[in-house]
Amino acid sequence: MENAGKPRVEEVTKSALVKRMAEAFGMTQKKCAEITEWLLGEIANEAAEGKAVRLNKFGVFKRSEIRFRDMTTGEVKSVRTVRFKPSAAIKRLMVG
Repeated sequence: MENAGKPRVEEVTKSALVKRMAEAFGMTQKKCAEITEWLLGEIANEAAEGKAVRLNKFGVFKRSEIRFRDMTTGEVKSVRTVRFKPSAAIKRLMVG
């Protein structure tokens, strides 16, 4: 029971965001989905190349390395991942 005692967090799917984007801009959902896929792909590709992707008033995506010790062998290993650091504006939204 991994989530025991933790409040359930509502999720918003990519398709729900695409639908809202289409309504907000008067575009087709198909076109909005293409734009969304392109944008997310660009963020992933740039981060994979080791570049920080800074979206003003939103945050920064950047590649980082997590180092850990394999308890069975004692060997130090590392895994690459992408981290997100929210902007001050996003942090204010979270607490306010």
